[in-house]
Amino acid sequence: MNGQDRIRRSAAVSLGLTLLSALATPALASRQPLSKVHETIAAKGPDYVIETDRQSGDVVIRYETGMKDQQWGKTVWVPPNKVEVTIEAAVDVAPEGALSYRYRLVSSPKSRQRVESLVVEFEGAIFDVSSPPAWKGDARSSQPLLIWLTTKGAAAPGQSLGGFTFKAATAPTALRLKGFRFRPGIGLFRSPGALPGIVNCYAHGSAPVMTFYGEAPEGVDKALPGWLLSGVRGKTIGPVAVPDEDAPTKLLGALGGYAKESLALGWIERQETAERYALAVSEIQEILAGGPLLAGLPGPVAGRAMAARLKTLAARVESDRARQAITSEAYALFTYHARYLLQLLGDLR
Repeated sequence: MNGQDRIRRSAAVSLGLTLLSALATPALASRQPLSKVHETIAAKGPDYVIETDRQSGDVVIRYETGMKDQQWGKTVWVPPNKVEVTIEAAVDVAPEGALSYRYRLVSSPKSRQRVESLVVEFEGAIFDVSSPPAWKGDARSSQPLLIWLTTKGAAAPGQSLGGFTFKAATAPTALRLKGFRFRPGIGLFRSPGALPGIVNCYAHGSAPVMTFYGEAPEGVDKALPGWLLSGVRGKTIGPVAVPDEDAPTKLLGALGGYAKESLALGWIERQETAERYALAVSEIQEILAGGPLLAGLPGPVAGRAMAARLKTLAARVESDRARQAITSEAYALFTYHARYLLQLLGDLR
């Protein structure tokens, strides 16, 4: 790397840390509750008017019925978003070597509805899906989403519910399809492997079914949000596919972004901790970019230097977890990326 390249890289690192410093620092490493996707809904069609009652949050729909004795009807849609939910996630290594993802749904006493769904985005192949009693999990690769639903085991306000789990392999995997659990068709589904990444998650409260006097006016269904976006949404960790090419470069790029986003999400307690992580990743990126690559991997000297810094970063993450300076989500992001990169370098000793 010549002098000009080093100057430009140093300036980029400094800019990244400056942007990181501009973020507000949470008082403690703690997760944030999911938030409503839609606070209010308002729409107007040829024969209907939709408004949100600001006090109750319910959506009032007034519409022409087409009947002489009652020209205008009124129905109320209660959105399934009157919940205050936090999702706790952790990742462990399963006996067969895959990563096991575990989730806990925590409903605040402030929730005004029971929680009857949990949805987590994922990439790649997942298997061994488990659910709490009276819940059922179903993976849909067309979106792809893992959806847990219940009709009898909804979490009451103030209740904490665990038992939402599945597994995902970090190495390339071929799984035999089973019905529509992974995707339509017959045969094998091949996945490049996945590591913990930041994904969207959703939850929905129990709400009554909306009914109309006669048929619903045309266009009302499109004016209201679909089921997925009718509840609350936030961030958690889930499987994100490992890049097919230039994996070290792309994984390190993602890891640098996770330091910033984990701080914003409350998964890292202090700004100084996030800055140390970001700086460590930037130093490893600089080593990788400083020499020739073969199949995306550095030579022996650069590889040993990268491995040493990855081990230092992993040790720091372990220490921060022990003193509760980071949550299990931040721990999973940095630990399993570091381990995977060390494996690529052939230096997991």
